[in-house]
Amino acid sequence: IRTYDVAGNERKPGDRLSRLRASLRQSFGWPLSKPDFRMEAFAARQGEARALLKLRETRMDVLRVQSRCQTLQRHIDRLEAINSFRMSELEDAVANDRELRQEIRNLQTRIFQLEAEHREFKVGQRIKEMELMSKLAESNMRLSHAEMSNQQAIVWSQLNKANEAAAELLTSTHSQSSLISPCMLTMDSPLASQYTMASSGNNSNSSSN
Repeated sequence: IRTYDVAGNERKPGDRLSRLRASLRQSFGWPLSKPDFRMEAFAARQGEARALLKLRETRMDVLRVQSRCQTLQRHIDRLEAINSFRMSELEDAVANDRELRQEIRNLQTRIFQLEAEHREFKVGQRIKEMELMSKLAESNMRLSHAEMSNQQAIVWSQLNKANEAAAELLTSTHSQSSLISPCMLTMDSPLASQYTMASSGNNSNSSSN
């Protein structure tokens, strides 16, 4: 550490020592001696050595501070790299979230469209089913009507056949009765009994028709 006098000039340690000696000589009444240049040079070398030591210590402090600053700078750079990486990840996550939200909205819109189409399809299917049921009922009615008509035709054909058979039987009976003489038709003869049975059969068929 350097000291300064009142006037602001730098005061060396050798000057202070020589002045201290001069003041001691004056106090004891000794005569003033000549200045010792060797002591002054030694004091100057000591001051320079102390200054160099201080400078070296200061340099070491500066180096330690620089090393600490470099360490802190590396730590800051590492933190900035981590921060930038995390920021990029966050931006990617935000972009992915935005894309996913857009896809979800598109899917919801598509689902609504499909639900509307499904409802329309169900309504159309119901209408078609009702139309088919109506056509089926109409076909069943036509089929039943055709069956009834067919049955009626069969019944009428059977009736016609029965009438024709009865008419043929009556014709044959009349022809046979015309060939038999009235004198042969007695109650005790077998021809009379046969004629009576045929006549009763024809009468029953005519009544049934």
